[in-house]
Amino acid sequence: MLHKSFIDLEAVQELNAWADSITKPKKPTTDGSSGSWSLAELENVPSVVNVVRSKCLGIAGECFVEPMFRDFINETLLGRHVHRHTDPTVGEYKHIRYNILLRKPKAGGVLYHDDIEIPMDEGDLYILDTAKWHGITMVTEGKLYRSIVFGFLIP
Repeated sequence: MLHKSFIDLEAVQELNAWADSITKPKKPTTDGSSGSWSLAELENVPSVVNVVRSKCLGIAGECFVEPMFRDFINETLLGRHVHRHTDPTVGEYKHIRYNILLRKPKAGGVLYHDDIEIPMDEGDLYILDTAKWHGITMVTEGKLYRSIVFGFLIP
């Protein structure tokens, strides 16, 4: 489900400035296509992260923090993509991810879910069920792809 302009451009700019300042190495994906920072492992997390997470929880309702990947910032660099995959879940819960686009490349770097490309702009939110195939197309021009992702388990 796509939510246009879920966060305003001021929040996008604040989150990007913070992400640009992170010096800790990113954890690479298993195929080396991109990297991420776990929010739980970062210092000086700005208060806007909690504001945005709370806004996501307002939509999610009754849920639990997804324990394997938790919340993170994902980056996919020029010439890279995130391969088509599904993610594991716990028990009978749905593993749901709230993906908010923070930096959109000039070309490529498009989130797809259930083999459908999702037309997102910076500040948009897409909620995806990770049991369905998803990934990010090759970033082919311009800035890298960056998103902040909040993971929940929904009964």
